[in-house]
Amino acid sequence: MNIVQIELPYASDVIGKEYVPPGQAWALCAGLVDPKSRGTVRLASSNPLAKPVVTANFLSEPLDVKSQMAAIDLCRQLGNDAAFAPYRTREAVPGKDLDPAAKAEFVKSGATTFFHQVGTARMGKDDGAVVGADLKVKGIEGLRIVSDDLWNQVKARQGTMKTKNTDVPIWDRRRPKFLYSGLMTCGGCDGGFSKVSKDGFGCSTARKKGAAACTNMAVIK
Repeated sequence: MNIVQIELPYASDVIGKEYVPPGQAWALCAGLVDPKSRGTVRLASSNPLAKPVVTANFLSEPLDVKSQMAAIDLCRQLGNDAAFAPYRTREAVPGKDLDPAAKAEFVKSGATTFFHQVGTARMGKDDGAVVGADLKVKGIEGLRIVSDDLWNQVKARQGTMKTKNTDVPIWDRRRPKFLYSGLMTCGGCDGGFSKVSKDGFGCSTARKKGAAACTNMAVIK
């Protein structure tokens, strides 16, 4: 649980309309640091430019609602403590004790986000992982996810490697046939990637054997 003191009458649209807190007010807001509810991010179509379908699923786990109900009690206790007397005229929201059913509804009606959405595509071997050790997205044919951090680490490492019989970094001369030690392959033909320009990489099969073998002419920089 994370309690934040906000110097304005912060409330959701629903709670704001129901309680109408005064303009000169402050709020104690409790947030879930480790929510148990889980949402989904799904592809809307096969079009890579289409916006994904995001379902937040906030407070879908009863434990999250129960935790926020306890947080409301704590915030009210703190806000009404003698230490806050110089800064408090009255409690505006909810301003009264709520029975369990009403308190649960208050939680659901008053919930908002922290407005700092974050997430990750977890790599692993278990069913909960989005990406496997081969960087392939589970359940989607021909799609891999490679983070920028990993990509930059590989470029930096290979930039320090030297070609045989010369001190010229391998990055400036020639890249290995397969990126990521063979893990990075074409989503169309499963072939390897090679250097196709100064700082770009593409499917070797498409460039050597043509469209009959692979039509993936995309360039990764």
